[in-house]
Parts: sequence; structure tokens; C-alpha cells
Amino acid sequence: MYGTTETQRAVSYFPIPPVSEDPVFLNGQKDIIPAGRGMKDIQLLVVNRTDKNIVCGIGELGELFVRAAGLAEGYLRLPDLTEQKFLMNWMNHSPPNQSILANGNLTAQWTAYYFGPRDRLYRTGDLGRYLPNGDGII
Repeated sequence: MYGTTETQRAVSYFPIPPVSEDPVFLNGQKDIIPAGRGMKDIQLLVVNRTDKNIVCGIGELGELFVRAAGLAEGYLRLPDLTEQKFLMNWMNHSPPNQSILANGNLTAQWTAYYFGPRDRLYRTGDLGRYLPNGDGII
């Protein structure tokens, strides 16, 4: 499993079969176990390090981004670092959905703290590449 403090939980998994099913599976793995695939409703992206508009192809080295609803709001008292690491998803051009506030589904005391559904990415700073079979990230 792979995760960061900023994602508040593990965000991906790499299944390892039991020895009874595949006794030599781990012998065929490298020293680093892959981060694997994103869990439900989580997307892991490997993005070109010089042009963030390009998602890397299989085998290309890039920076790992996590797209998930449960991202932290940012770093306490570190606005510059928050701005660098927590980014609006530049690949999604649709505006945030504010219908929950418009329909009055939140009580007034919480509206000041609710930013609405947002599509954000967390820039992990980790490097990775898509596996040759396209099944996850290492």
C-alpha cells in the first residue's frame, strides 16, 4: 500500500499473491514493491516533470500526483507550501459544483468551512513510472 500524510490514508495497493498460489512471485520482483493501482475513487497520475499538462506514457519517469476527494486542505501556517503541493486539477475544466450550498443542504454554521466539491491534486514529490503492463506505478 502507498499513501502520504496529506492524503490521510493509503491511496493505492499492489496485490501480492499468497505463496500457495505463486511461490516464486516475490523472486521475480525488484527491490522496490510498486505503489500499484489507485484504490476506489482515487487516481494516481505520473506527470511530466517539465510540462505538467502531459501525462507520462508507460515506462516514462515523472512526478507522482494523487487525485482524491480526501485530500487535506493544506499545511497549517504554510500557505506557500500549500500552494505548491495542493493544486486544482488543471486537466478538468469544469467549474466546482456549488449546488449543495445553493440547495440549502448545509446548515448556516458550516457554510463558512465548506468549500464545495473540488477536483484537486496532491503533488507528492515522489518519482514514478507506469508499469510495462499498465497495471499500476512503480
